[in-house]
Amino acid sequence: MLLLRWSLALQAVSHGLIFFRRMCMSVSIHEEAVPL
Repeated sequence: MLLLRWSLALQAVSHGLIFFRRMCMSVSIHEEAVPL
């Protein structure tokens, strides 16, 4: 049960990171140079 919960959490985190990176890339494409 705990392992299943951990795997789901890791999957959610990885999906979140991919989504965040995609959003950052689209924003950087729309606005050329954005200081982080």
